[in-house]
Amino acid sequence: MTTNAAGDMRIADDPPLIIHHSDELVGDRLSAMSKTYRSSVRDGLRVLLDWYQFVDFAQKVVGGGSTGTR
Repeated sequence: MTTNAAGDMRIADDPPLIIHHSDELVGDRLSAMSKTYRSSVRDGLRVLLDWYQFVDFAQKVVGGGSTGTR
């Protein structure tokens, strides 16, 4: 995590493992999906999830240790 010029928390890019995409439609859909998910869980978990809010998204490559290397 890092902060931007306004002091907001954001995910720090770390290419090639963590990168941001500029597709606003994906961001809007992810935000909507997180709201839908919250409404589908039991009350105890919903209370916990209410402490969080969707602010940023990035793609992270997981798997083999040679990702991004030759």
